[in-house]
Amino acid sequence: MTLGRAFIAISVALAAAPAAVQAAPADPCSRSMPVQAEGATLELRYCADFDLLGASRSQRRAVIVVHGSDRNAVDYLRYVQDAADLAGERSRTLLVAPQFVTEEELRASNLPPQTVYWSESGWKEGNRSLDEPAYPRQGRVSSFAAMEQLIERLQQVAPDLDTVVIAGHSAGGQFVQRFAAGNDLDGNPDTVGIHYLVANPSSYLYFSDERLDRDLDQFIVPVSTGCRTWYNDYKYGLDDLNSYMAAAGAATIAQRYPGRRVAYLLGADDDDPNSSSLDTSCAAQHQGRHRRERGEIFARHLRDRFGVVEVGGHETSVIPGVGHSGRRMLQSDCALYYQFGRSDLAGACSGLQATEPPGAPAGLNAR
Repeated sequence: MTLGRAFIAISVALAAAPAAVQAAPADPCSRSMPVQAEGATLELRYCADFDLLGASRSQRRAVIVVHGSDRNAVDYLRYVQDAADLAGERSRTLLVAPQFVTEEELRASNLPPQTVYWSESGWKEGNRSLDEPAYPRQGRVSSFAAMEQLIERLQQVAPDLDTVVIAGHSAGGQFVQRFAAGNDLDGNPDTVGIHYLVANPSSYLYFSDERLDRDLDQFIVPVSTGCRTWYNDYKYGLDDLNSYMAAAGAATIAQRYPGRRVAYLLGADDDDPNSSSLDTSCAAQHQGRHRRERGEIFARHLRDRFGVVEVGGHETSVIPGVGHSGRRMLQSDCALYYQFGRSDLAGACSGLQATEPPGAPAGLNAR
């Protein structure tokens, strides 16, 4: 059996693999901000060392960090706080970690009845929040729309803000890459410059229905697969979009994505195809065998789909000696460059730079 056919056979077998064990309830963030949900006002939990509803701030840069599947925003705030200390930028940067809670947190922490909550998988891809009989709510809101409202709130509390970096690792990286593709804030003249840092996601949103064929070493529509009817459905592709993404539409999403400024960071050692938290669905397996390979193939997809020149704002780097660790990825020198504008650390971002054309602006910090 050829390598390519073996890859497809494995994909079919894994399509029926059991889902990863559901995360335990996370410690709740102590702060909340109002979010509008179909005319109702709900509350989004967030972690920060300042009040988004409080006195005006003077900082010009903010970093919003999105937690992983464990929804441990408390930990992720600490990761970026320590990263800001390493960069010497703590006092000049607003640091916020939104928490996309589920029923587990509502039940375990007895959170207030207006707390907005999502399904275990829904928050990662911009689905609407839940309104279940056990925890009824007067409205529902996409997790991406909640992120938009968080950015708008940051602009209100920090009038001089000119840059927001949205960083995410693992499931947070999935959230950030898809939010980068779907949101309408980016490019709006009334919105700050938005930059995105995507680290070690299990899968990516593709912008065509082609995937890499290993035998041919080129992108083609898969011929034989166990998920032929859904491998390109959202969140893996642009078919069957959810309501948030459908508001823009597949053509618009694909058209504007090359203009977004996205950095992709891959842990050099995040290469375990048997990782317990890895998406092993058939659709995900069509993107590669493990997280590092999926990131490398996705960089090729961007070049194949959009061309080198048109993808000037997208850079992919490999972080040596790091596996699937949010703390180590976000505190790497390369991540400090992207998160805090430390141009002296730009040389730490190396590995797959082919998506950056000659003469293009210097990464996320050029704006």
